[in-house]
Amino acid sequence: MDVAHTVLALLFVLGFLLALLVRKANLSGAIGYLLAGLIIGLMLPIPGKLMSMFEILSEVSIILLFFEIGFEIHIENIKDIIRHPLYISLVELLLANAFTILILYPLGIPVSQIVIIGLIASFSSTVFTYKLLEEHNPSPTVIKTVLMVAAVEDIIIVISLNFIKGFADGIMLIVVKTLLFLLAGSIASYLFSKYVLSRLISHDERGLILMISYGLFMGVVADYFDLTPALGAFIGGLSISAVEHSKPVMKMFKPVRAVFITIFLLSMGVNIALLPISFEILLVGMTIGAAVAFIHCFSTLLSCILVGKGSKRERVETGSYLSTVSELALVIAYFSIYLRQA
Repeated sequence: MDVAHTVLALLFVLGFLLALLVRKANLSGAIGYLLAGLIIGLMLPIPGKLMSMFEILSEVSIILLFFEIGFEIHIENIKDIIRHPLYISLVELLLANAFTILILYPLGIPVSQIVIIGLIASFSSTVFTYKLLEEHNPSPTVIKTVLMVAAVEDIIIVISLNFIKGFADGIMLIVVKTLLFLLAGSIASYLFSKYVLSRLISHDERGLILMISYGLFMGVVADYFDLTPALGAFIGGLSISAVEHSKPVMKMFKPVRAVFITIFLLSMGVNIALLPISFEILLVGMTIGAAVAFIHCFSTLLSCILVGKGSKRERVETGSYLSTVSELALVIAYFSIYLRQA
């Protein structure tokens, strides 16, 4: 059996077992797959062709992830998120970055890295937030605010990834390109979804392949304009949510996306294992991680109290549900590391 096949099989088996263990501790299964990649990366030599495959599939997994995020937000909810949820997210973003600069700049960390860390500290975990809502069942006001804030944060993340990719080209240029693409791409994608895809999508594997193909195609279009493919995929998912009978096909899409995300997490673990990390760097990383968690919790609670909706108790409750660091922080880290190496 080929060495690359053997290593890949070991990664999946160990990842599955570790994911089961961490889920019993009420943690995300993503941690198990990351640990599996880290362990195998430290113990075994990773073939070059496997790393090349990881690089390609990781890109595909991010495209499919943001295609699904766009679909789950749903085009009809856009008007609901440009009010209090948007204010909460923007204030949280400003607070988190301000606190990150105050804490990390005196340590001599470069400003470019501080900005990335500030972004990571700005967003909540959609998965854990939904889980907390299901377990505690708060008031309708809190539920609606939390869900809408999570949707806004997903939108900000995809735009932030776009800025990270185009930062070297100049901030004004990337802002203009992003706004133009958001406007023109959203209109074109919506019309295409409504009048063309609505007639072609069927509730079977052909519909699934068409939906995946459209998400990848929108990613290619965005990349053609030197924007992040995640932005194009997000617009594609948001537009196709307007197709009435697309929801059953999306249910078929989720397992496919899950496989790709698993590969992405395993590859992240392997890449971390291959980095030349000394004890000092590890200690700094752990310190920054603790700082990120503190900054996120404090910024989230403060932003909800300042501009949230409902009574003071409901604002604090909203902040507490959103006080979990987003798993999409891994995507932000991946983009930052990949573009730095490119």
